[in-house]
Amino acid sequence: MVLLIIGGVFNRMGPVLWVIAVVSTITVIHRIIFTWQETRAGRILPGVKLSL
Repeated sequence: MVLLIIGGVFNRMGPVLWVIAVVSTITVIHRIIFTWQETRAGRILPGVKLSL
């Protein structure tokens, strides 16, 4: 939200949207890697029942 406000105030929405896109992509990649590592190690969320 802060980036969008700054982009709107200074009329620089293009670069602000690029920053948001890059940072959100990095976040998605990090979450995928983290989840893959946790499931590979055999850890699951507490309270989740697996039906085998």
